[in-house]
Amino acid sequence: MADILSKVTGRTIRRTVADDEEWAAGLTAHGAPEAQATMMLGLFRAARCGEFAATSAALSELIGRPATPLSEFIEGAVAAG
Repeated sequence: MADILSKVTGRTIRRTVADDEEWAAGLTAHGAPEAQATMMLGLFRAARCGEFAATSAALSELIGRPATPLSEFIEGAVAAG
């Protein structure tokens, strides 16, 4: 993602990885309920394990058009200001 953002914006975007517990503690320190922080952390852990890596045509079928690649979405958002 940082690579895509750097390319689209023309600026260097750095990715910083926080320790899981540190990240969850930061969420709760900013007002997120502990259960929500734990749930979100579970999603991030699943993503790291590749749980969301599979792709299918389901989204395109649901919305009735081809899905927009993330890079195109970001380019549009940057162009819109």
